[in-house]
Formats: sequence, C-alpha cells, structure tokens
Amino acid sequence: MAAGFAWAAATPAPESIDLEPRLATGTPVTQFSVRSSVREGKRPQDRAPDIATAEAKILMRPVQMSGPPIERLPAAELGEVVGRLERSNEALARQNKNMRKELESLEGDELWIVVDSQNNELAVRRGRRTLFRASVSTGTGNEAEIVGGRKLFFETPRGMRRVIRKERDPVWYKPDWAYLEEGVAPPAEDDRARVVRGKLGLFALDLGDGFKIHGTPDDATIGRWTTHGCVRLATDDLATVYRYAEEGTRVYVF
Repeated sequence: MAAGFAWAAATPAPESIDLEPRLATGTPVTQFSVRSSVREGKRPQDRAPDIATAEAKILMRPVQMSGPPIERLPAAELGEVVGRLERSNEALARQNKNMRKELESLEGDELWIVVDSQNNELAVRRGRRTLFRASVSTGTGNEAEIVGGRKLFFETPRGMRRVIRKERDPVWYKPDWAYLEEGVAPPAEDDRARVVRGKLGLFALDLGDGFKIHGTPDDATIGRWTTHGCVRLATDDLATVYRYAEEGTRVYVF
C-alpha cells in the first residue's frame, strides 16, 4: 500500500461494485498497438512506482532486434527526455503528498472512499475509521495509438473526484478500441451491437469523464492490473460499496 497510509481494521458493512473509464468514440481509430504494461500480473513490490519511472527505464534499456543498427538518441536529447520524465514523476509525488495531507485532515462523520491503485485496494471510511475494505482491479498501464499519432493510456486516473451518479444495471457502450483489441473492425457508432449489458456488473458509481467504479463478470481478475482505467470490484464487494456511497461522496485515488 502507499506509504503514509494505514488501513484500519475492517468491520462488517451493509451490501456490494468496479471502475472502467470509457473513451469517447468520436475520434476514429485507425491504428491499435498495445504495449504490455511492465506492471501487469506482478506483485506490488515488483512493480515500477509509476508509469513515468517505467518509461524512463524503457527509454534507457538497450534495444535488441535484427536488421540495421538503430540510431541512438544524442546525449542532450536523451537527457531532455529523461528530464521531462523526472519532472512528471516529481509532480505526481507532490500530488500524492498533498492528497495524503488532505486524507489525514478528514475528521467527523463524512463518508469517503480511497483507492490505492499501486496495491489494488479500496477502503470505505467515515472520518478516520475504516468501515469496509476490498481488493480491486485498476488500469493496466497499456497504451493504444489512434489516428494522428494520439495515444490512449489505460491508467486509472489519480486525484479526488465525487460520485456524480449511482447506477443500477449499468450499460457499457463499447468503444472502438475494445473492438480493435479483439481484432475486428468497429461497427457504426449508432450500431446497437455497441450496447453491452452485464459487462459492468450490477452497480456502478459514475465519477465523471467515463471513469467508474463498477463490477465484472469475472471475479477472478480482481486484485490485478487488468482494466482500461476504471476500478473493478468483485460482485459482493461492489454491492457493499454501492450501498455505502451516495451522490457527492468523495473518492480519492492514488
């Protein structure tokens, strides 16, 4: 779990959810290249602390392949790239530090939810007391390239959000990248084949921008980095979190 945050002992709670932001399909997808995450399927202690550090390691790792030798980046250019990654890393560390301070300042009876994406854990808390905790699945860290060279990163977004809507029997509108992952061409945007029921479980908490806490038809995936950005919960745990949360409940992800 993240440093500076201690999970309190869990106590029984009322009933059960998961999270997966879906991207707008307005931009046509012409290419789809998924890079396997350096973190997927590994134990927390084996994972890079964040994607910026992972990228720095990848950039500096010698490339082995057949054919003519690959021209190396000039030292100055490589230094600039690594510098950008380090600044990104520092900004993320500051964001997490500020969020921890805010979490530590919460008192009283306000109910809030915290998601530790490094260790795939979620806790429902009231003030400083932990009411419920569960394992979750979060973003893989993979990427997909779409038209114009724009890339989509399947990372769980960090920061503070609020529950803007509670949904029963949520419907998933299948985006282009999901079809391309399966190796098939996406249908028209208004094709009813895009409407998929049951994929998100029985409940969902909408956090905005396509980012949700929702369920999954496969509870065996829980505890791993397997989503496209949303937070997934096992069926029973989802029902419990859904019952605790209300519209306006704060959700912290780090």
